[in-house]
Amino acid sequence: MPGVFGLELSSALLLLIVTLCVILLVRSWLEVPQNIPPFPVRPLPIVGHIPHMVDPRRKLMEWRKTTGDLFSVYFGSTLVVVISSYDLLRETLVKQGEYFSHRHVGGILPVLNKPEGIVGSSGEVWKEHRTLTLNLLRSFGMGKLEMAENIIEEVSAYLSEISKVSGEPLDPKDLTSRSVSNVICRFLIGKRFEYDDPAYARLLEIYETFVDLAKSSGLLHWFPNLKYLPGDLFFHKKLINNFAEFTEFSGKRIQDVINKENQDCKEENFIASYLKEMKKRETTGKLTHLSKDNLIFSMSDLLTAGTDTTTTTLLWFYLYMVHYPNVQDKIYEEIERETGGSRLPCVADKAKMNFLHATILEVLRISSIVPLSLLHRVSKECTVRGYTIPKDTMIIPHLDAVHFDEQIWGDPRTFRPERFLNDKGEVVQPEQLVAFSLGRRICIGEALARMELFLFIAMTCQRFKIVPVRPDQLPPLTDTMGLTYPPTAFQVKFEERCSSASE
Repeated sequence: MPGVFGLELSSALLLLIVTLCVILLVRSWLEVPQNIPPFPVRPLPIVGHIPHMVDPRRKLMEWRKTTGDLFSVYFGSTLVVVISSYDLLRETLVKQGEYFSHRHVGGILPVLNKPEGIVGSSGEVWKEHRTLTLNLLRSFGMGKLEMAENIIEEVSAYLSEISKVSGEPLDPKDLTSRSVSNVICRFLIGKRFEYDDPAYARLLEIYETFVDLAKSSGLLHWFPNLKYLPGDLFFHKKLINNFAEFTEFSGKRIQDVINKENQDCKEENFIASYLKEMKKRETTGKLTHLSKDNLIFSMSDLLTAGTDTTTTTLLWFYLYMVHYPNVQDKIYEEIERETGGSRLPCVADKAKMNFLHATILEVLRISSIVPLSLLHRVSKECTVRGYTIPKDTMIIPHLDAVHFDEQIWGDPRTFRPERFLNDKGEVVQPEQLVAFSLGRRICIGEALARMELFLFIAMTCQRFKIVPVRPDQLPPLTDTMGLTYPPTAFQVKFEERCSSASE
């Protein structure tokens, strides 16, 4: 009976393997690192706290109330520590920033397993690319008049497109995204695109597809082996193909620059400057992490982060103006007073338009579009408030908890721009406004984003009044989970004002 005996042996072996797996799973569930911050609820085997994360933004705020400002969760088998107060964020991301500034391997594209570029890299790769990118942004005029003029040109084109709608209902998302992306494209490749340019339409299609796929593939961060399941259930292959398309698009732009350089037609943009610096370091024999792969990842980082964050903030501004028309009226009055109604707003006006500036700060705070920031990783075992944070623990900087802290803001759920003005009407910006994060990983494009927001908003409010489609049925102030947290899709009307400056 050798066949029966062999079958029984195979069954017994399979049972043994299953039993061992169960034992290991239960053991890993029961055993957690010593002295870590407390759990809000006990993690489940295998999945940890993921079943609770249907709405992570609300759940983490709820757990902060019951567990405190420092607590642990498990995403699968990965330990994650949530830091939910401004003082703790300073203690970790700033004072211990050397150890709390690393990234989860793969960063925003973990499925590619390439910790490259700016956002997803750590260590020397990150330091070199952050320094170079900051230097290039400054050399191209970040925060200066030259870049402001480019933004004004783009906003003018944007407002002309809005004017074509003639006050009809408009979902401003796509048009706003195209315009903001153009600001980044001018920096990346040295030109803006017409909105109907096929190459630009292709680039935006790739970008929008990536945003959608990234929202749908979150489990791959914590369970990378899911990519081996049949049917591409978690969009691994689609993400790979999407990034391959972006690589092809970027590769053509890089080759265009190289060809022009060979023909002594010098270009001034991020690609050309990056390649020039890469060649310089290679020629001198200096150790460098600059490479074409890292250039492509950096371009992806800048396009995605630079477009999504500013676009989302502008959408929230439009939505709040519909809900608070009195705020919009005050902004318009201030713009007219400072410009005399005869010229376009400029960067120099920001210092005088205090109420508009305060309103932008309030939108940044109350929308809190990156409520959980981006994941950090601890590069060595650290101690925080007596608790042990093991090496390679993931960190969630809980920015929402700071922006809605009653001890800081008093009435954090109320939209009130005046909170950023003192008795003299001057702008006061508390350090607890952490919309661009803090520490070493603070947003690299903060100065550019602030300039964009001021010029987009000032020029838009000067030319148009933003009104609801139905005054008796305002679009809700609700968000949608994504790379950032934009408002739920809505429509408004942009009614053109009578102003000589907008003609």
